[in-house]
Amino acid sequence: MVVVPGMMGTRLRITANVKGVLETRIWDPDNDSVMTVSWGSVDSIEMRNFLHHTAPAEIYGHATDHSPEQISRGWSALPNSYYGAMLRSLAEHHLDPAIGIEGPVYAFGYDWRQDNAVSAEKLVDFAHEVIAREDAEGIAFVTHSMGGYVVRQAFEVKGESNRALRMKTVAVVHIGQPVMGAPVAYRRHLTGTKLFVDGPIMYGLMGGEPEDTLRIFSAMPSAMQLLPSDGMRKGTDGAMQRMVRIHRGDGGDSVPYLFPGAKKMKWLYDQKVSPPGLAKNLRFTQAIPDMSRRDAEAYVVARKEAVVLVERAEEFHEFLRLRHHPATWTISANGVLTDTWVVFRHESLELEGVNEMTIGDIEIAMGRTSEGDGTVPNWSAEALIPLHAAPATKKIAPALVQQYRVAGVEHDDLCVHRSVLDVLFQLVDFVLKAPPWVLGLRVRGLPGLARRQVLALFKSMTSAGRSAAIELRVARWLAESGKHVVVNPEPDDGVSRADLTVNGLDVDVKYSDSAGEVRLREHIAEGFKQADEVILVRGTDAKLTPEEYETIGRDVESQHPGKVLTIIAEAKLPPWEWGF
Repeated sequence: MVVVPGMMGTRLRITANVKGVLETRIWDPDNDSVMTVSWGSVDSIEMRNFLHHTAPAEIYGHATDHSPEQISRGWSALPNSYYGAMLRSLAEHHLDPAIGIEGPVYAFGYDWRQDNAVSAEKLVDFAHEVIAREDAEGIAFVTHSMGGYVVRQAFEVKGESNRALRMKTVAVVHIGQPVMGAPVAYRRHLTGTKLFVDGPIMYGLMGGEPEDTLRIFSAMPSAMQLLPSDGMRKGTDGAMQRMVRIHRGDGGDSVPYLFPGAKKMKWLYDQKVSPPGLAKNLRFTQAIPDMSRRDAEAYVVARKEAVVLVERAEEFHEFLRLRHHPATWTISANGVLTDTWVVFRHESLELEGVNEMTIGDIEIAMGRTSEGDGTVPNWSAEALIPLHAAPATKKIAPALVQQYRVAGVEHDDLCVHRSVLDVLFQLVDFVLKAPPWVLGLRVRGLPGLARRQVLALFKSMTSAGRSAAIELRVARWLAESGKHVVVNPEPDDGVSRADLTVNGLDVDVKYSDSAGEVRLREHIAEGFKQADEVILVRGTDAKLTPEEYETIGRDVESQHPGKVLTIIAEAKLPPWEWGF
């Protein structure tokens, strides 16, 4: 098992040119005195020099709180205060005497300033080294925050090495991943870092002015990739529509901003008008009034680099989109005040188009809600998998659920909080003990599997993607119960068959979204020909009412003695509430 940390989650030793002299600074969040000496007195220009992705850096693995074996597995590269509890708990939890499986825990430290695609290539090499060292049959990843980008990108790196890693991976758990970015990254470019909102540590590191934010963010390709992007499925609202809201000052509620045409990430962040971009004019090449010569020169350079990095970030997200390993679970949190959207107020601000106005004419308001972990809103953290997030307190089996949500845990505490670790242990146990076909792995030709039952699902869903995801959850749940299941969607439902197959098991999935009584009766009868047990699921857009489903279903069941029909009248409920 490999733990991959998030932004600023690896200790680094960085060397940079400061006023013509090479200086070395240590990034070690565990050591307050080192952080104070290294970063306590630097302004945003000096900070930019050290955090710039071209400044030489190496993993700083010096630590006295780990054993030699733990150090050899990379533990010392990660701050103990953020990841120590997870590493230790997983290591203590990794043995299961009943099945004789051993899973040593490693930590992947990386230079978090770099493009996440660069870090992904290094992770591929690291993972193969771990597999070879342990002579492992499989590998699992646990990620925090931006580390999710690194792992997901690692599966997309071209070449035989990538394909081998994908096949060896038995599970991926993403914790607090900003799948669609974090609005707080955009907001800080407009308002600067706020002492009583963002906290004294972030305020001291980032500086209080918007210009400080731009200087630091534009030094790191990875930071720019945390800006909200529109890497979404076709037909769904992207991050821009969710993040930017406007208020015309008429006393009503704010509404989503209607972006002209097919505008994307680069268009928004380049703006000098409404809605504002990352700077007063990102492409303006002259100095800003009222700045010193030193500040102005640094600001102009930062803006030029920001233009390039925004374009690279857009390319990164356009490629990665919502791709993920099929055996993926996510853990998110809510109940903490979080930048959920950014609201722009102006009396003449229109609902459509772009008004020619300067940022000075617009009041920027933070749209903070409790729908997030303080950094990542739920609409971003839970975007990877189109299913409800199950409350962690319900203890729903991982065979049925791929998303869990804990309450009241802040982003930086996710990897040390007991409620998150409890969910993680549940997932680890499931991965260690479940047969490979339950995990959705593509294992073919399994011998000796007798066909005990065949499930027939009858769907009428508005979203083929959501329907497919529910089918896979149900198939996993049935497989864990010893049932013989194969999902077989119709070719025009917009879902890849490979994404739905739990190999070695037989489920016949039929759709009846526009079916009337005759066709529905035929579907149920066909199911009874194959199985003693049929589950009939009615979607929210079904042509027939729940009462009609019940009447028709029971009538057909009465004509097939010894057969059992289970009816789920409202499929809009999350699957763990279907009452199986």
